[in-house]
Amino acid sequence: MRTIKRHTLHLNTLKLQSLKKLCLAYSKEKQLWLNRLKKWKYQALLGQARAIRDEFVKKKYRSSYGLQARHWKLAFQDAVETWGKYWQSVFVAIRPRIYQKYTNETERRYAYWLLKGYSQFRSFQVKRTGT
Repeated sequence: MRTIKRHTLHLNTLKLQSLKKLCLAYSKEKQLWLNRLKKWKYQALLGQARAIRDEFVKKKYRSSYGLQARHWKLAFQDAVETWGKYWQSVFVAIRPRIYQKYTNETERRYAYWLLKGYSQFRSFQVKRTGT
């Protein structure tokens, strides 16, 4: 596959300002979603981002940064992917430690099973804290 570069003219000042404003609003919206996704309520649903998004659409969510619906949904999707990658990296870092810490094969299997998916991880947290 070849890459084709298309040269464009420079943006005028107003268009450049509006583009910068949109980028700033997008990054703030993404950060807002990242903060929301940290709640345990949404941990099990990370693999099903659509369920979280649909919940906010039902509540008639509007971006506090003035983004259109398609833009806040993109920021949301970007935040879900970022948060999911974070958890995957944590799971990868934990796996070798499980083998070292647990000598009982049943406990090891259970710990590995917990790391297999978000819903298992969430169910463990619910059982442990009772929330």
